[in-house]
Amino acid sequence: MKILFFFFGLIANALATTNAAKDLQAPQVSITAEGIEAKLPDAAKQALRNWNPEFVLFKFNDYSSSIKDLVKEINPTGAPMAWASDFDRDGRQDIVLLGQDLHTQYAVVLLNQKAKWKVVQLETWSIKKIETTEIPATDVAAKSTEKGIPVYVIPAQGDYAKKLGKKPGIQLEYFLGSVQVFEISKDKAVPLILK
Repeated sequence: MKILFFFFGLIANALATTNAAKDLQAPQVSITAEGIEAKLPDAAKQALRNWNPEFVLFKFNDYSSSIKDLVKEINPTGAPMAWASDFDRDGRQDIVLLGQDLHTQYAVVLLNQKAKWKVVQLETWSIKKIETTEIPATDVAAKSTEKGIPVYVIPAQGDYAKKLGKKPGIQLEYFLGSVQVFEISKDKAVPLILK
């Protein structure tokens, strides 16, 4: 009987180790006490460093409560600056990230290509001290503004989502402003245009 329990223990340990190894291969966006954390496999981190060693993910706390609430309502598993999905439809989780270096802000997708990761740039912009941007508060009664990063990422919405069907679309949006939607095709970001 002890031998049987020993073998069951070995099998359970092997399954747990295999599942842990699989989890390390997929990017994750999770809620922590400090806000939102984007976890990347080591190979994805290295690809990001090779692309731009100064790139830093936007901080969750640099977003206004209006944007945090909007993103949570639309995409409960995402964050204003990170969202994991299978963007290139190859069965592996990819991740879109918003962040900056010392001079420029970026929207990038990290594509999980099995043994390696590829960085695909969606958009760049330059807003000095982006985290102090004044944006309208959604609470009309307060008649005030909030400060925070005005740009966020969500799954494609409305007519864009209809046009894409079951394909995932990446909607890069400026709060109460412009919208750009991309799909990933052949390892490239393709802007989606409605006609």
